[in-house]
Amino acid sequence: MGFDITPLYYMSVGAYICAALLLGLALGLGVFKLRPAGGQTPPMRLAGIALLVDVVPTSLHVVQKAFLPDSPVFWYIFPFTDLLVTSLFILAGMSLVSGKYPSATALGWIGLSALSLYVVFLLTDSQLIFSVLTIIWIICLILLVVNYVRKYNQSLSFHYSNVDSHRKTWFLYILLWAFVVYPFYKVFSLGTVGSDVFYIIYALSQVALYVILSRNVSVQTTTENEATISLQEFVEETDESGDSTTGAGLSASDFFTEDQQQKMLAELTKMMEEEKLYRNPELCVDDLVKRFGTNASYFYYFMRDVVNANFFDYVNGYRIEEAKSLLLKGEKVDLLAEAVGYNSANTFRRAFKKITGHTPSEWRQSQG
Repeated sequence: MGFDITPLYYMSVGAYICAALLLGLALGLGVFKLRPAGGQTPPMRLAGIALLVDVVPTSLHVVQKAFLPDSPVFWYIFPFTDLLVTSLFILAGMSLVSGKYPSATALGWIGLSALSLYVVFLLTDSQLIFSVLTIIWIICLILLVVNYVRKYNQSLSFHYSNVDSHRKTWFLYILLWAFVVYPFYKVFSLGTVGSDVFYIIYALSQVALYVILSRNVSVQTTTENEATISLQEFVEETDESGDSTTGAGLSASDFFTEDQQQKMLAELTKMMEEEKLYRNPELCVDDLVKRFGTNASYFYYFMRDVVNANFFDYVNGYRIEEAKSLLLKGEKVDLLAEAVGYNSANTFRRAFKKITGHTPSEWRQSQG
């Protein structure tokens, strides 16, 4: 006599529905006070909406299993809800990275492609064709977001002096897990009640996923969100090397006179050498842009053409030079890392080795 997994199925799916419902209300509508002091942010709203919408097909799955196992209506409902929820999760993911709502282009492309898939399903009435096309669609979406995150991470050096705390690499792991466990099960179980074991795994894993998601989304502050939006606008205008894609051939001379460039360079040098702004671990382009009364895009050209370095390398150059002086005085690595502007000793060690080719201890020994 086999083991009856039905009770476990109902308990796990029930836990998932409760988690998705509560977290969806918290993120999407701001109840339960799960939000930063600055209020709801675009990633929170989209993630909350995606969770709330996903409660509907999951609840229908329970209704079908319990009361209407042979009803044909679910054959047409589940494909639509699956495509809708998958699209919302992708858009929420993009928003979580950029800090703002996805562009109209992304929204239109994802929405139109999802609608096209559903039309194909209605015309062919074939689960096999729909499953194959949906798998291809999901893979394309995953690659789109992975590239989106990769480009974002590579562009951080043009805006922040410490990039580790701003990287979205953690999101890739959440993304890959969610889009392996979630859509592929949904596709293969289209219109059926089978695969209860997989659904139990899916439900329990999603509960854990949403806890992680809530912690990452809800800790955003208004200040971080504004800075991220500024960076994202810059990222969208540049390629991975930092060269402009909307202003090819432009240079600092197109925005600043020669006299302005030299004054800015002198002022920037003064900020670093006298005010020692580089000691601020959260120093970013926005801080300097406000001082100079310009914008991030113009400042990028100034850094590239006049300073001949991106913002990250320029600031960290000063940090490493002061660190060398402190190393020669016998300062401990953990203490001097914070003193010169690093959030952690490990970040400092990586930056020091990248610039000097040696670890701090090796470099100190080489100096006798």
